[in-house]
Amino acid sequence: MSSVKERYYWVDVAKAIGIFFIFQAHLLQRAYRSSPEEVYLLYKFIYAFHLPLFFFISGFFYKKRDVPKLKQVGILFQKRIFPVLLFAALTFIISIPYQYLKFGKLDGAYYLDNLLSLLQGNPHLSATLWFLVCLWVVEIWAVMILPSVKTTLVGILITFLFLYYGYAWTTSPSFEEYYIFPKYFWYVQESSVGFGFYAAGYTSFKWAVRLMKNNFALRGLLGVIFSIVSYFAAQLNLPYKGFVMVMKASEHGSLFPFLVAAFAGTFATLLFASIIPKFKWIDYVGRNTLVLLG
Repeated sequence: MSSVKERYYWVDVAKAIGIFFIFQAHLLQRAYRSSPEEVYLLYKFIYAFHLPLFFFISGFFYKKRDVPKLKQVGILFQKRIFPVLLFAALTFIISIPYQYLKFGKLDGAYYLDNLLSLLQGNPHLSATLWFLVCLWVVEIWAVMILPSVKTTLVGILITFLFLYYGYAWTTSPSFEEYYIFPKYFWYVQESSVGFGFYAAGYTSFKWAVRLMKNNFALRGLLGVIFSIVSYFAAQLNLPYKGFVMVMKASEHGSLFPFLVAAFAGTFATLLFASIIPKFKWIDYVGRNTLVLLG
């Protein structure tokens, strides 16, 4: 196990592909109900892995630090939550003329509700920022747990422990009854699933580096195979008609298809990223996905 010691181009490319998928998926989300069936299938496919991909890649960058844990949490707060507050403030400012032009008035209760929601770690006005909130909590899990992970086997066990019990926790029908905070309070519940993917990325980084050094054609072939596996696993994840896996809402569907689609799609993206030639604009996008997300 290791964290990123040098800048690997394919990691930035994978992030660039991932942010494109996020943009594309949100466009499809607004169109699929009035579009052909193929649009829904593509939307469902992208949602099956695009956020697990980012949690997985984030695990590449974890580094054990000889710093008090509380100080590390504070540093992570600055890196993750300050941008959330910045983008939320910009959205708030932009929404004022938008609301006035659309409704002819400003609803004070609406803004108060959104402010209270933000204080609970749920940036409703800028909904995509939920990922940064959840990632901050995921990284707190990492600070507390990963320094104790000494072997790959332990890393694998931690990965599947969090994925399984996180899945069970978020799908429990009696969740609200035993959880003293609102369900989406700082996305603590979904962070358990997110940390499973994060721990998987941290644990498998050395393997990923070795894989990306393999034959170009082999990587391309594996990318195609994993893409097909991910696509069909996503379509098999159908607990009800019209289902789409949405991590923000803790809607994962059936456990096995959910995990297969998420990991296969993640591996496919990394493999395709490793065979894309170097372009400055792709590298730039990959290095600035935080800004693009905001």
